[in-house]
Amino acid sequence: LLLVSRHLLSQFVSPHTGCIYGRHITGLCNKKQKEITKAIKRAHVFGFMPVMYKSPSFLTDPKICNIKYSE
Repeated sequence: LLLVSRHLLSQFVSPHTGCIYGRHITGLCNKKQKEITKAIKRAHVFGFMPVMYKSPSFLTDPKICNIKYSE
């Protein structure tokens, strides 16, 4: 596997949760998605990329419209 810069790999990782984006978001084929995922996980293990960018409280989506209507 080729060495890839962490800046390139960070395009495939959510800045809010640190999770790797899926194929439906990246638009990569299955083979390339697996290569990117493997490279990101290696970067995590070797310490080139942080595993988590933000607080774990951001793992769930916030409720933007929490409106309660009175009847």
